Amino acid sequence: MCTKKDMSVGFLTILLIDDNPDDRELARRVIEDQMRDVNIIDVFEKSELYNHLERKDYDIVITDYKLNWSNGLEIVRCMKEKTPDVPIIMLTDSGNEEITAKAFRTGINEYIVKNNKTYDRLPEKILQVVEETRISMAERLREDDKKNLYALLRHNIRNKATVVRGYIGLLEDTELTIEQSELFLKIKSALQDCENLINKVHLLSRVEYTEDIADINIDKIVEQSVSFYETEAESRVINIVHRPGGARVLTGYLLKEAVSNLMENAIKHSGGTKIVVTTGNKGDNIFVKVEDDGSGVPDSISDKIFEKGVKGSSTKGYGLGTYIAKCIVERYDGSIEYKISPELGGACFEILLPNFDLKQV
Repeated sequence: MCTKKDMSVGFLTILLIDDNPDDRELARRVIEDQMRDVNIIDVFEKSELYNHLERKDYDIVITDYKLNWSNGLEIVRCMKEKTPDVPIIMLTDSGNEEITAKAFRTGINEYIVKNNKTYDRLPEKILQVVEETRISMAERLREDDKKNLYALLRHNIRNKATVVRGYIGLLEDTELTIEQSELFLKIKSALQDCENLINKVHLLSRVEYTEDIADINIDKIVEQSVSFYETEAESRVINIVHRPGGARVLTGYLLKEAVSNLMENAIKHSGGTKIVVTTGNKGDNIFVKVEDDGSGVPDSISDKIFEKGVKGSSTKGYGLGTYIAKCIVERYDGSIEYKISPELGGACFEILLPNFDLKQV
């Protein structure tokens, strides 16, 4: 058994809800014997419970299931409504598997059946759930901070980019020397790079969050991507060919971004004149292939092309396109691979997604 001085995570106020005085006394004795810096509040009446719920003056709750005025599930629901981040242990001798399952679904952190051995382990469980809750809250706060900082960064940079773009518009109506024109084009290119980076980082952050999944015609996703990049491809004298296969897949909106990233890479970095996007069924999978007749991925990075930040030495950009595509595809339980296009001789990126029987879903 741990000594009292070992069992502490700082001062704790414990709300002990039980209408059996003997059980409360046993729990109190075990906790105070093994833990220091604890304040145990006995609750055995409904009115007293509501007083503490309003004051929110506790750090952890230990509750029985069967009470003379309520039951443990209702207690947990009330606690989660008033203090959702406070950990809860259900300590009872009147439960069963069904009650246990319901208790965890309702939001308890630990379920303990009353007997001498489990009472002895009660302080250890208290420390465990308190520490786990603190870690979870700290991680959530860090994620919230990251999202808030990113939103602020994105907002400010976009606002400043809008101002810069306005000045660029004014300069376009003036007569510039050849040297000034060259600098002007570099400014426009740099601004576009900044906006592209913000968009890619924003897209990457979205991959971590949930979205609705639907039955989608994969060719519509490709058509939207082709339409979006058609003008830029024509300006680079690149022909985009779409070979539809009529396949459907259970997926989300972000899949379009994965396909778009592969097309954007082919347009900007392949050095070729033709891009072919093919869809269809392949065994148990739906596939999307993006191929080009360019120079392909350099051998030095071909085996790590899907890693974050990996790009050719002469390639502009941030090395995020294929990495983001991989993250998105894996989100939908799919895979992506790179190989040499057997038809065009350049790069070939193939996405494979599970071919669910939509009639059975």
